[in-house]
Amino acid sequence: MARITKPLTALQINKAKGKEKVHKLMDGGGLYLQITPNGSKSWRLRYRVNGKEHTMALGAYPAISLDKARDLRNAYRVQIAMGIDPLKEKEEIKAEQQRLSNERSNTLYWVSLHYFIWKKKSGEMNPVTLDRLIRRFGADFLEDYGDKPLIDITVDDIKAVLLVMHTRGAKESSRRFYTQLLFFYDWALHSGYMDNNTTPISMISKKHLLPMDKTKKQNYPIIDDPKLLGELLRDIDTAPCEYPVRQMLKVLPHLIVRPKNIREMTWNEIDLEKKLWIIPAHKMKMGITHIVPLTDYVIEVLKETRDQWSYDKELVFASYRTLKVVSDNTPNTCLKRIKKGKWKGKIVTHSFRGIFSTFANNDLQWNSKVIEAVLAHGLSNEVEKAYNRADYLEERKKIHKWWTDYLLELKNQP
Repeated sequence: MARITKPLTALQINKAKGKEKVHKLMDGGGLYLQITPNGSKSWRLRYRVNGKEHTMALGAYPAISLDKARDLRNAYRVQIAMGIDPLKEKEEIKAEQQRLSNERSNTLYWVSLHYFIWKKKSGEMNPVTLDRLIRRFGADFLEDYGDKPLIDITVDDIKAVLLVMHTRGAKESSRRFYTQLLFFYDWALHSGYMDNNTTPISMISKKHLLPMDKTKKQNYPIIDDPKLLGELLRDIDTAPCEYPVRQMLKVLPHLIVRPKNIREMTWNEIDLEKKLWIIPAHKMKMGITHIVPLTDYVIEVLKETRDQWSYDKELVFASYRTLKVVSDNTPNTCLKRIKKGKWKGKIVTHSFRGIFSTFANNDLQWNSKVIEAVLAHGLSNEVEKAYNRADYLEERKKIHKWWTDYLLELKNQP
């Protein structure tokens, strides 16, 4: 016959003293009072879940009274009857409370600081672009919300930041900042700074929040008439500008790079033997090393420039007056001066990339991804990023040769 445990009384508990060893006073239902040799008393609950015995501390007496201990026992036994381990549940609640406490200490400033440290170490962003992004964060986001826990920043907070940028006229910047915020919140989520699959930025539609006025968008002018293009190339040969700038303009249509890259071209980036120009990642807009095949015509102009001007200089097209990088305006000013303004408003240095893209895409022999690789445009997804641009090198050598041959053909036509 099972032994019946007689419930404890408050008088019995108060009179209980410590003994040589720890001893227990049973109250029934797994609840007991544990008394240590020094006389301290605390409540314990013994129970079984899934055939395994567990013991759970309920608190010290008299802070936890007899009635309170019994209420806790009864509540926990309901959980036990449902197959829930109250000790495990208690530990999970404590962990959740700690997590919430940690999240509240993760202010926007603190998390963004770690984000930019990671961004810098990853090397995935051009240092100049990264520095610009950090300044944008500081001016438009951290100034008002830096001390606020990241989890407390609301959809309305982010909308306010974006709308301020948008209404002051920085429409394109606001759209780019929106994209960077998506990256930032995704990183914060997967780095443990947040524990919510729905971030404020993901609840904002860029399309509806930041509409672009397409009528004001300006593209670089291009020349899509082969005859006019040949005429321009002939005029460049006699352009009224200093020698290194004229040489630069001779090869720019063939290299299909951003004007900044050719202005900063150095001899140590060029391998004449392998016919390659290797532009380091920190000079590229996308922060990825770019390889440019050099055609025979381009190499001929480069060698001529070296022999006549920059043989003892680091820069290939060093400024004639300062020996430093030619300013952005100088080659464009040269184009405007040709034949007393004949090409003014019709061409700028950046136009040659669009001209190449137009002609190459109209020629069905070239794969669009090879064309994009030539232009060093950003790849659309992680799978494509896995393919280094060097994998298209042989195809790009062919397309560069085709383009140079075509330009020279147009140039040499009467």
